[in-house]
Amino acid sequence: MSLVQQAHAELPSQQLLAVHPSWIAEQISRLPPALQSAGWSTLPESLRARTAALLPKQAVSRHPSPSLGGMMQTYLWRQLRSPAHVPSYALPESPMLRLLALSKTQLVRFIDFLALWELAPELQLLIDQAKWAQVREQLSLEQQAYLEIVLRWKGPPAKQQRLLGLLSDGARFKRAVHERGLARLASAFRAAEAPIVWHLAHRLDTGRGRYLGEAFHRQAGTPLSPRELEHFMALINRIEAAP
Repeated sequence: MSLVQQAHAELPSQQLLAVHPSWIAEQISRLPPALQSAGWSTLPESLRARTAALLPKQAVSRHPSPSLGGMMQTYLWRQLRSPAHVPSYALPESPMLRLLALSKTQLVRFIDFLALWELAPELQLLIDQAKWAQVREQLSLEQQAYLEIVLRWKGPPAKQQRLLGLLSDGARFKRAVHERGLARLASAFRAAEAPIVWHLAHRLDTGRGRYLGEAFHRQAGTPLSPRELEHFMALINRIEAAP
């Protein structure tokens, strides 16, 4: 990347475009009420459209404020970035960088699939067919197909997460399984890859992003085994190839 391209990528307007709108809406909501509309109106046009639904009506103005644009965008970006922020073009070399090329929808699907590795240890011991039916009801056909692959994997015994006890409440079960997927994703990163985790968390909504970041800080440091990395990359291939 040339110096000109780097300078362009460093502009707050460009940095904000790579962040999920829920993070930006949260920062605008923290501004004094009199400044919220100004904060929203100075965002790039595509970002205004994506944040409008996340803000109260009084914070959404149809009249941009060009004179405040640069200053307000800089303020919002400084509130969002971490003290040790690393620009996307300077991130450390890692196979995990492929995750940053996925859309938010693809990332959520990836996390849901990754969660099946957390669910599998319990299912391998499950003989109750009624419970098996309940599990299938909570999974898409695509997830069920991938689960068959996971169940065939012969690796070291994994810790059981006691997720099946939540089956009576479908929404709670899905949320718990999804959170285990986020935790598994977090555990795949080494400590030196913290800047990548920051970028990944901010491509997700605030709820998922914070959970990922907190899980990373609790458990980072154990690198994936070569075979686990192979499955991880294969899953990324599967998500990328899906329509």
